[in-house]
Amino acid sequence: MRVNRLDNFISNIYKDLNILHIHELKIENLGKAFKVPICYTDIGAAYIRQGSRCVILVDSTKESHLQKEEFYHELSHFILDHHLCGNMQLINYFEAKADNLVPYLAIPLHMLKYCDLKSPFVVQELSQSFGVSYDLVFKRLEQIKLYSKE
Repeated sequence: MRVNRLDNFISNIYKDLNILHIHELKIENLGKAFKVPICYTDIGAAYIRQGSRCVILVDSTKESHLQKEEFYHELSHFILDHHLCGNMQLINYFEAKADNLVPYLAIPLHMLKYCDLKSPFVVQELSQSFGVSYDLVFKRLEQIKLYSKE
């Protein structure tokens, strides 16, 4: 298994917030732990920040695994302290950075010890346990070098 600085960064954040088990990775629980209000809406997912106040919007019209993945993306903006700006290059950079952090937030390294990574059904099991899509599981397994598209 390959571990990088983002694995440690996210695991340390979660451990500092006492988020140690898979069942604790619920949108509401994470919102409380990070002290970020969550609002379910039908207008789409977003991270809105004005001054020191912020909120994460979760799209209530989407399936639960998509809500969770979009929530992780918006939470990434909060964690990385991204600010709204008019510079398209900077916006694209922020979006790429947030996208990159999603698999680490969704399937943190310190929680993988509860999973059988040698199971022939590892993708399905991780998808069900963490409440995320197969695509996100594949991406995370590639990051830790347990799966390769080649």
